[in-house]
Amino acid sequence: MKKCKSKKIKEKVDAAIEAKEKLDDLTQLVIEEESSHLAEFESRIDKYFSRIGIEDAEERAGSSNIKIEYIDEFNIDAIADAVSSSLTVAISSLGSSFTTLIKNEENVSMYTDIVSNVAEIAKSSSSLASSLSFSGNRISGGVYAFLYSVSTNVKLVNLFGSKTVNISSVFYKLYQSLEDLQNNEGFNSLKLMYDQLEKVKKGQTVLLEEFLEGKITMEVYTARDNNMELIYKKIKDRIESSEPSGIVESASLGTLPQEFKSILERAEVQLKKEPIIYKRFKEKMSKGYFN
Repeated sequence: MKKCKSKKIKEKVDAAIEAKEKLDDLTQLVIEEESSHLAEFESRIDKYFSRIGIEDAEERAGSSNIKIEYIDEFNIDAIADAVSSSLTVAISSLGSSFTTLIKNEENVSMYTDIVSNVAEIAKSSSSLASSLSFSGNRISGGVYAFLYSVSTNVKLVNLFGSKTVNISSVFYKLYQSLEDLQNNEGFNSLKLMYDQLEKVKKGQTVLLEEFLEGKITMEVYTARDNNMELIYKKIKDRIESSEPSGIVESASLGTLPQEFKSILERAEVQLKKEPIIYKRFKEKMSKGYFN
């Protein structure tokens, strides 16, 4: 499992040997739990294929990374590079039957947006975040990509002060299915992108729940919500450049399930005591953001 620390974390750790050893110990615990997390990941993949009726799926690539950063940071570049490299190698091994598979930088970029989305949502402690920390996507005819992220949040006061450090394990696998390639029509990239927009909305709702329950500060909430806004904007811009109309239709996003709507209903009442966050929330609601 590869490790990548954000620049800010590395500067702090390098300055304090004792705290560095403590962080290394915590990271080692995450590594030791890799096999159990991998088993859960593969179980979810099996259930995914069972649900859609695919029986011949074969794994073509897979890897994992550990990402260490402040909980309100957003550093996906190192993992995105690893994922892109893995995809490139995997695609070259799929054979001539998959010549229409994703090959260009735009499609690989689209996939790394999914990586960043899943990893950011996985930082949340909400029970709803568990379902969002796994992602299965048909990224081309006959090709499926899966992601799973597990996070641990820790405080090391002597090193990081009041700031919380997040240690995330990000697993990814690529599968191919000749059955799917033969039985289905072409790949609909717009559907994939719309699905991701909805997942970002769910992630932001989960984040809001954490703030309502006092699990994170206003500063952390704002920083992480901004992170998700960046992901949303990247995907939205990609859709607008692909859509003939150049417009992202909100109706295409569907509506949030009731368990997420109930969080928004609570926020409408509770956030009145937090003017800054309440204004941000009302602006989104007035634009139909969560519809």
